[in-house]
Amino acid sequence: MSGKKLNRRHFLSASMVAAGVSMTAACVMPVTPAAAPSDGSMMSESPDFKFYFNTHGSVEISFWSAANNGFQDFCSHYNIDGQYLGTVRDGDFAEERENMERIVAAGDADAVVAVLSDVDALDEPIRQLADQGVPVVLVNSKDPRPAEEQVPHLRYAGEDTYLTGVRNAQLALASFTELAGRAPKRSTYIEHVPGAWVLVTRGQGMSDVLTPEGTNFESIAGEVDPVQMQEIVRAHLIANPDVETIHTGWSRPAAWSIEVLREMGKLGNVNEPFEEGKVYVTSIDLDPELLGMIDAGDCVGTIDQQVYLQGWYGAALAWQWVTNQFLIANDISTGPYVVTQENAAALIGQAEAGIRA
Repeated sequence: MSGKKLNRRHFLSASMVAAGVSMTAACVMPVTPAAAPSDGSMMSESPDFKFYFNTHGSVEISFWSAANNGFQDFCSHYNIDGQYLGTVRDGDFAEERENMERIVAAGDADAVVAVLSDVDALDEPIRQLADQGVPVVLVNSKDPRPAEEQVPHLRYAGEDTYLTGVRNAQLALASFTELAGRAPKRSTYIEHVPGAWVLVTRGQGMSDVLTPEGTNFESIAGEVDPVQMQEIVRAHLIANPDVETIHTGWSRPAAWSIEVLREMGKLGNVNEPFEEGKVYVTSIDLDPELLGMIDAGDCVGTIDQQVYLQGWYGAALAWQWVTNQFLIANDISTGPYVVTQENAAALIGQAEAGIRA
């Protein structure tokens, strides 16, 4: 079925209390529910709604391509004009803000699915959308502030960021301990977008697992450029030969690190007996190449946040609100989902199809 286009003033017609819906201070004003056809139709010649999906990455990157695939799959099924806005350089929060400002200026959004990558950069334009009566669903990166300080939004669909870091470290620790009979002496976590709150929070989760085990845990600044990232990894390993595990917040830095370790003769493989001086890599997110590395034992494993679902649920939550004023009681957690050698091969086809990343 498809919903009917609603006048945006309906978002401003009453308070959430009057609508009988309890939300945090991060909320939008209600809409008048739209009647839906009963004939099961889903598409028409002109779209019923226009939804935007604003992120800090390009669909040329498999991660954001999978997120957009989920978003577009829902939009095409429910006769929505889905528009993806990304950045040329991954993690460019200034451009992400500029894109959000374009959405505000266009004034034609019925809903926006947004990645709150940087609170300082995106707070103002998201509040401007709320002033226009446009509902916002946050995905991938939530608002970490107390409820009363958060940007107006319906719900969040995405990973539990801290728990993703915890699961990454637990996976690495269990594998290393099984091989070496002890915890790693030194572990390095690489933030490919230094200072991004999501990456910092994941690192805190990792530290909270590894530091009590006696591991010297350190976070270092990385890069999204493969050549620069590999030189960072190489220099760090030369300066710190006691590093025994590397942790990354994205699949590409993990694959790049594995290549460097292989060149240096330091790559640890979970299928081989433990050797002093070897380094074992554990990642977050995935792609076909990294899944092949996990299957071969060259990567311990990864934590999947199932980003396709973030795009799909983002559009679904927005659509249910603007058509029926349906709002689920809680946020939606799409991860962490642990991927190891036991299940990596089965996921390669999904990654190649663009629904896992």
